[in-house]
Amino acid sequence: EEARKDAIAERQREAEDKMRALQEARRHEQALHLEEERLKRQEKIDAVERLQRIEEYKIRQALARMEEEDRKLAALKAKRDALKQETLRLKRGMELQKHAVLKAVDRMRTSHKWEPPEGVDLDIDIAALRARAAAATARRDA
Repeated sequence: EEARKDAIAERQREAEDKMRALQEARRHEQALHLEEERLKRQEKIDAVERLQRIEEYKIRQALARMEEEDRKLAALKAKRDALKQETLRLKRGMELQKHAVLKAVDRMRTSHKWEPPEGVDLDIDIAALRARAAAATARRDA
């Protein structure tokens, strides 16, 4: 009877050992599964963050290109405005010179004496001009 009790106790210990080993294996498998899940989630998070960084980089590059284009456009506009101002200045100067020359021509008609207008540099050979005018008048009259 004692041997039977010992055998039963031994079987019970073996069953308990098997149960503990099985529970330990399940806990270990569950821990591995949880770690695998955590790694998958982390990989997804890392992938999303990487995509966000790539997108942010692309946005920064596009903004840098846009800023460079804005700088170029501003420089071109400033240059165009300066050219417009210079054109207007030259046009005004030409108008003033034109009026001064017309006044000088009117004075010449009345005084028969050429006096170049002030501020206008005209190298006019009056004698040659008179000779050409006389020749043209002679051809016309002939």
